[in-house]
Amino acid sequence: KSDQGSRRRAQPRWFNRADIEAGGLVVNTERRFTPKGYLTFFVVDSESYRDGFLYKSFKVHWFETGDRVRPLEHELQDWRFAPPVSENTRPPADLGKQDDAVL
Repeated sequence: KSDQGSRRRAQPRWFNRADIEAGGLVVNTERRFTPKGYLTFFVVDSESYRDGFLYKSFKVHWFETGDRVRPLEHELQDWRFAPPVSENTRPPADLGKQDDAVL
């Protein structure tokens, strides 16, 4: 347990294909069906990424929604500085698609 206490968690960062490949990991692509139709995702260690985000399925009741959500200032700053869509954040097969929705 003392070994775990001395380790620090890595700084959170947006997904970037070039950074991952520079670290020696293999980045694959996979087409998946989503509510928006078929989209292509980057896959690293069985985790799916698109537009800088990790995609996972969760149950809705696990989260606070609506007016009960009170984001902190640093969380808002993170969203303001999200990376633009590029070949490092979206697979090339979908770069021309306009599926960007305002959240």
